[in-house]
Amino acid sequence: MRQYDMKKILEIGIDLAEEENPQQLLELALTNAVELTGCDTGILYLKSEDSLIFRTLCRRSEDASVRIEEDIDLPDILLTDHNSCTAALSENRIIRSEHLSAIAVPIICRNGEQIGILYLGNTADGTDIPDFFSQDMILAVSFIASEPAYIIQNTRYLDDISDLLLSFVRVISSAIDERTPYNVSHTRHMARCGRRFINYLNCKNRETGEGPVFTPEQKSEFAMCVWLHDIGKLVTPVEVMNKDTRLTSSQYREIMHRLEIIELLGKIDCLEGRITKTEALSLSENIRQAKSLIGHVNTVDILTDDMAGQILALARRVYTGQDGALHPWLTAEESASLSIRTGTLSPEERKIMENHVVLTDKLLSKIYFPAHLSHVHQWAAMHHELLDGSGYPNHLTGEAIPMEVRILTILDVFDALVADDRPYKPGMPVEKALDILEQMADAGKLDSSLVNSFRKSNCWQ
Repeated sequence: MRQYDMKKILEIGIDLAEEENPQQLLELALTNAVELTGCDTGILYLKSEDSLIFRTLCRRSEDASVRIEEDIDLPDILLTDHNSCTAALSENRIIRSEHLSAIAVPIICRNGEQIGILYLGNTADGTDIPDFFSQDMILAVSFIASEPAYIIQNTRYLDDISDLLLSFVRVISSAIDERTPYNVSHTRHMARCGRRFINYLNCKNRETGEGPVFTPEQKSEFAMCVWLHDIGKLVTPVEVMNKDTRLTSSQYREIMHRLEIIELLGKIDCLEGRITKTEALSLSENIRQAKSLIGHVNTVDILTDDMAGQILALARRVYTGQDGALHPWLTAEESASLSIRTGTLSPEERKIMENHVVLTDKLLSKIYFPAHLSHVHQWAAMHHELLDGSGYPNHLTGEAIPMEVRILTILDVFDALVADDRPYKPGMPVEKALDILEQMADAGKLDSSLVNSFRKSNCWQ
């Protein structure tokens, strides 16, 4: 091999080592192989299961320059157990029809796996181009083909690792769903809605030139954040997550049992002459009304002032037990549970539920995230922060809350409002939910620009 060729090969090696984009690396390797060998045509195929898939073709033009053909789409080449990559490509009639001489060099990874073929062809007889068929030149072409092989292999490894991490994340999300019949579709809804909203923002920002455009890597990072934002619920007590009434089941049974005892004691008092029959009937009616009130208040969405007053009056009533002592119709704890104004959780239970964000932070801190996913932990742990500082757990404000978290919060609030699988309320119509988002934006809690874009995007459809 000529000294010129040796220098050229070293220069090619340096150029290939500096290129990081896989597609451009493949094109660079192909054009360099054509230039080095003096061939007319270069074609690159990559192996996919039982076929060779066409990737790139380049030709030498009349002025001797080598260029990539943009609008070429060659058919896939089927492989069989008795037909290797190199043989399949070399024997393919479509490829060989215009070439009097050709060579197919396998692209082999470090582990020995053949992942593709670099094909070089000439319209001239190979005997007129001695270097083309020399062992040295074949080795040189093999060297050129090896660099993209390593990059492709590494890219596949990275893809496999990313797929592994994403599948793990989805398993964790499914595990959260399995813990409770409520919220079962929350994360999936957010992921789908979030993907559409990000795409909408990208289109809008490209048209106007305003605002950032999410790259594919940033989309993946945000998507993983969505999938992991509720991971803390893995260790939140099920009895709190699944609480669909103000009273726990045991509390409700205990109250109903107590009221039955009060009614029976009244009947005994009537039989023994301590109260009149009219008083006993009145007591029975009061107990019936109390059961009805408790049953209604236990499941109602919002407790009115009138209901709260009736519960307070009921809690003040007492009866004489079998021990001769006075006892309340409702204990202080039962009265407090029935007096919850909105939802089903007591202040203590709400703190436990809100603590899932702290647990999310704690759990995600144990996971190593590569550089392209480095914000997942931070964003997921911030999804209940609000711009005016009224969120939790750290009461962050304004610029301390990244744009991605602002989007995540909008998605989370919206799905919570429209969801029809929550234990404490029916699903809300979309228009009403959007109005609430706008009210929160007007109050300084949500990003008004993003809320406005969210409404226009129709990403929930």
